[in-house]
Amino acid sequence: MQKEVKYFLGGVLLITMLVYVGAAYTFGNLDFTQWKLSTTPGQQPQTPYLGVPTSFDMSVLGYDTQDPTVSLTEGSEFNCYWYVNNQGGWQRLGVGDVTVNLPTGANLWAQISVNDDYYADFVSTQGKNSRVTSTQYVDINDGLGKQFMFQINLNGIQALIGANPDFYFYPYFYAYQVPDLNTPANQTSVGTATVTKYVEWKATFTDAKMAWAVAEVQITVNTTNIAKVQLQNINIPGVGYISGSEFGAPVQGSGTLTWTKIVGTNFYSAGYMALGNNALNNFPLTTQLQITLASSDNIGVTITIYGLTPTGAMTDSLTNTVVFAE
Repeated sequence: MQKEVKYFLGGVLLITMLVYVGAAYTFGNLDFTQWKLSTTPGQQPQTPYLGVPTSFDMSVLGYDTQDPTVSLTEGSEFNCYWYVNNQGGWQRLGVGDVTVNLPTGANLWAQISVNDDYYADFVSTQGKNSRVTSTQYVDINDGLGKQFMFQINLNGIQALIGANPDFYFYPYFYAYQVPDLNTPANQTSVGTATVTKYVEWKATFTDAKMAWAVAEVQITVNTTNIAKVQLQNINIPGVGYISGSEFGAPVQGSGTLTWTKIVGTNFYSAGYMALGNNALNNFPLTTQLQITLASSDNIGVTITIYGLTPTGAMTDSLTNTVVFAE
């Protein structure tokens, strides 16, 4: 009886070993923990994948360029509209955090508009969003005004069955404020010889981390005799030193000569005074002049800087006059 039990158990063990070896051969691994069962005979299970998605769940969060700890809310401080440009025509897909359905082969664009407290920082927006491939400043609404449009490349994003891929877009902004302009002292006892003189104008902001879009700079003198005062150069913050020749010939008015430099007529071409975090609050507008006065001359030199409001109006201005006396 004991021999029969012994033979029986030996047979069971042998059969078990043969089954295990056969299974190991089938799965290609002696470690049973690595065996993977197919959901379909002869086929290994695969991740369900749809290929190239056409629907995306969009999320938008804005940031202050000069203070990244400050976030801006879409729908409050700014708006983000999603568009496609299909065969030359613009079609709006949605606004803010929304699911967009992108036509096959169409490019996705984000349009940014702001309220009265901010400028859109198009340079940082493109630079800090890796899928933004280009920026345009265009009017797509038939005369309602130009806005920044950011082209977004969604190629290579994959989607699982039953879910849209998430896409996050982070536009950047400058907080808007008109700075103050200082009042340099008048310059007396200049003499009658031809001399080079400097006026140390400078702008400063009342609050930290602010910016102002500079559109135009004018230098006006209260004489029509160009031999008495000539503009040699001026530093324009956000632009750099500009020679007098780049201003062109002065325009004669009623007893005045005015040099004008148009920096930019819109947000794309303007120069920006931007006070960064922990930066020096000093934006020099140092102006170099060649002065040749006659006896008893008193000639005033006036600087006027025009800036853009967040609506695009060139209604902001700073001005000051320094008098040169013989």
